[in-house]
Formats: sequence, C-alpha cells, structure tokens
Amino acid sequence: EANAWKAYVSSLTEVSTMGFIGRGMYEIQLRHWIRCFPRGDRMLVLQAETMGNEIGTRTALKQVLDHIGLDDNHSDFSEKFVASYKAPMKNHTRLLLETFYKPYNKRLSNLLGAKWNDPWPAIMSV
Repeated sequence: EANAWKAYVSSLTEVSTMGFIGRGMYEIQLRHWIRCFPRGDRMLVLQAETMGNEIGTRTALKQVLDHIGLDDNHSDFSEKFVASYKAPMKNHTRLLLETFYKPYNKRLSNLLGAKWNDPWPAIMSV
C-alpha cells in the first residue's frame, strides 16, 4: 500500500490535480501527517460534513480558534458561499464508493475514534 500510494502521488503533476479517489483516502493521508506531528494538542481534525449549516460552521470555526489560541471576535458570516451538486448521487455510485472506501473508513475510525466510524452523511440518493 505504501508503495502504491507513493506511485499514485508521484504520478500527479500538481497538487490541485490530485484525484478524487485519493483525496478520499483520509486515513492514509493523516497517517503520514501523524508521523510528523504526533496526535494530541498539535493536530485538529474536523469533519467537513458538520459544516453544512451556519451553526456547524460557527462551531467548527470556534474549535479551530480555540485550538490555535485565538479569540472569536472577528467572525463575519454576512457573506456566504453555498456549493451544491447538479443532481443527487446515484445509489449505484454511492454503493461503489462506500464499498471501496469501507476499509479506509474503518482504519480512519481506528485512528481518530468512534465519531469517525461512518464519516459519510446519510444523504438522499437517486
């Protein structure tokens, strides 16, 4: 796996071109970071899914600011960017992705704890 990951990463010409499949392999990526920055007070990992509304985003921002020791007195939420997909994910596509990512998500849970047991939100598919 380590050799396959290195080959995959080295095949990418720019960071922005990193494939969608590889970007979803969070456990592999975090494992490399944790080797350099042992877990504990130095690393904060958040779930993007919790930021799907203003309350979740404010909560995540507070966690980040608390983590780095800054006060939350400059948060302006007057401008909002809301991304959306053109269509819901098809059930077949979701099943393929869930099957592929299942072992990686299990390892992510082992690495980060139970709240990461199922990192995919329960969204409607077609």
